[in-house]
This record gives sequence, structure tokens and C-alpha cells, in this order.
Amino acid sequence: MSENNELYTILRTIQTFSECDITHSFSEHDTDLLRVSYSKESNSFVITQNDSVETYHALSSALARIEALLHDLKSPTVKGGQMIYLTKKDPSSV
Repeated sequence: MSENNELYTILRTIQTFSECDITHSFSEHDTDLLRVSYSKESNSFVITQNDSVETYHALSSALARIEALLHDLKSPTVKGGQMIYLTKKDPSSV
């Protein structure tokens, strides 16, 4: 299992409160890069990135997938000839 307690807590919270419509967004410059919610109807986590939607029944599987996606997003990307690094926003700077 992952060592990322923060992501685990996020997933556990949205699963626990599945009666509510909760979506956690990972964003950069006010643009959603990745979203995760929990569907009580299908008992699964729903991970959305761009037009791609994936579902995972197990919390551990959803956690592993989100970690992989976030790792890919943190990797440098080339956009318009410039190197762009995506990083996690510091909550204290909000």
C-alpha cells in the first residue's frame, strides 16, 4: 500500500461520505488536471483526466492510479518549446 497518507485520506473521505457529491480536483493555474469522486451506485472511485474516465472498485487501486498520474504530471513536459514543471500547490499560499 502507498505511503501517501494525504491521498489515502482524501479517497477514504470521499468514499465515507458517498451520500454527498464530493469531487477532489488536482489543478494547476485554475485548470483541472485530474479529478476523483466516488460513485455510490457503482461502488467505485471515478478518476477523470481530460476526456478519459477510469473506475476502480478498490481504494488501493484508485490510490495507485492517482499516484501514477500525479507522478506523470510532475514530470517535465515540453509545451511550445518551453519546459514546464507541474507542482503541488502549497496550501499555506492560498
